[in-house]
Amino acid sequence: MGKFLSILLLFTISHSCFSQTQKQVSVKNALIISGGGTRASWGAGFAKGLAESGKEYEIIGGTSAGALIMSSVALNQFEELEILFNTITNDDVYNVNPIKSNGKIKTLKSFWRTIFGYSSIGESKNLRKLIEKIFTKKDYQELIELQKEIFCVVTNLNNSEASIKTNKNTTYTDLLDWIWASASVPVLMAPVEKDGQIWADGGLIDNVPIDEAIIEGSKHIDIIALFAEEPAKWEYSNKLHDIVGRTSKIVISSTFRDNIIIGQLMSQLEEGTVLNIHYMSREDADFLSNLYSFDNTFLSEGFQRGYEAFKNETRVKRYYIMGSNSQFVKLPNQ
Repeated sequence: MGKFLSILLLFTISHSCFSQTQKQVSVKNALIISGGGTRASWGAGFAKGLAESGKEYEIIGGTSAGALIMSSVALNQFEELEILFNTITNDDVYNVNPIKSNGKIKTLKSFWRTIFGYSSIGESKNLRKLIEKIFTKKDYQELIELQKEIFCVVTNLNNSEASIKTNKNTTYTDLLDWIWASASVPVLMAPVEKDGQIWADGGLIDNVPIDEAIIEGSKHIDIIALFAEEPAKWEYSNKLHDIVGRTSKIVISSTFRDNIIIGQLMSQLEEGTVLNIHYMSREDADFLSNLYSFDNTFLSEGFQRGYEAFKNETRVKRYYIMGSNSQFVKLPNQ
């Protein structure tokens, strides 16, 4: 609610100032990739299709899973991403693995870690190592030379606020830590301690940071939403792994819808801003329904499904444009 009030206040006190500032900034294209765990494989394949269609982006932002692949997408490293999803396992992510091979939570291990006062039922130090392999120091320097911006969202658990971390003002090593924090799912993974604060998954508050892209001068924004447009119905279960999975999916979808509203409101400050939202089909979302078990058999196919979703137009696309009458118009499905 505080975020909505802040933006509404922005409308009332700084409309003129903000509009003038944006006009001085060159128009940029932005790609935003939502959180979604293993569905990052689908997002990577879909991004490959966007790139092959001629789309180029000066700004690429992501939250959680989106943050993990944003640098590779920015540098068109799709062959490397495909290899990653063809080979990744839970051991590449967890040093303390809370997930069974069938995707269910290891109940006994979770019980003992809770009894002994751990902050999570699993740990993801191996993910930090993997991020450094995915996003190298050379990649960081290349992004600077190309004048491309990447950014991710992290949640500060101390003050319950989201924070944007970007390569424009963050060192390489620090950015690795922020990407790790952005993808650290509470309960399943330990939060990241940095700068005297405790940080966790950015998707808790800001799963799709549309507003940041607009502030940075983007007037054309493509959004890869790593879930279906309509949430799936859930059959009641009292099992821990089912409840955790359902909770994660609710957080992912609800924070996204909040961010769409914010993006629409902010777009009223600048005529012509376009949002293209690409949702997963229900079939693809259900195929990658296990968000936190990294089985390369599924993720390899997930990458191909994402690519084919773009090529065959099997995703659900929503298209919005800001009109001259200060109304954000939803156009027919493209």
